[in-house]
Amino acid sequence: MTHGTDLRPKLSPYDYVRLQAIRLGRYLLHRRGHGVHSPYVFYLITRVIEERTPYYCFASLAAGTRDVRRRCSYSGIANERVLELIFRLVLYTGAKRCIAFSPDSSVLKQYVRAASSTIAYVSAKDLDTTPLVEKSAPVLMVVEEEALATAAMSALAEGSFADGSILVLHCPRRRGAVRTLCQQMWEHPEARILVDVGEVFIVVFHSGLNKRRYKAFL
Repeated sequence: MTHGTDLRPKLSPYDYVRLQAIRLGRYLLHRRGHGVHSPYVFYLITRVIEERTPYYCFASLAAGTRDVRRRCSYSGIANERVLELIFRLVLYTGAKRCIAFSPDSSVLKQYVRAASSTIAYVSAKDLDTTPLVEKSAPVLMVVEEEALATAAMSALAEGSFADGSILVLHCPRRRGAVRTLCQQMWEHPEARILVDVGEVFIVVFHSGLNKRRYKAFL
């Protein structure tokens, strides 16, 4: 299976080289460990974020979505590794709902549903309330597109989330509205862990953890 550069984010040459340099630097720095003492965070980084073992369905998911992800007009997540990470996060969180701030053409739903046939996939435009309150069970939230970051900020900044909830912010350019949202969500009183993965930022909401930042690589 290819995780190829043919489906990399639509970046300028400068942004693409910068992102690859960050990935290489993270690999060289953290290949012998992350200095993580929390078992929860250690498992998240080593067995979810940086895990390379493919699930049986990854090849068919990649093949079935490749034409859509190759379109010039496609603005969702094109990188297979990022989509596979979200697949793993569905399993890791045990989330009952996935709230997606995604373009209509996104293939994210296919990866989420492949991970769990029972998860409710909710498009952000269908949300009934603002701010978002999800206290009964962990929720997985994904901000996939820069243009939707403002809407996400309105729903998430004043929201409240169950322990174990995770927010994934797709930010391959590492600046702009999604980066601003990341900074704002890190100040959320329930946010405890921020993992900078290069192309994405992951915010974990969990009252039982100390507030810490980490770096990892895909």
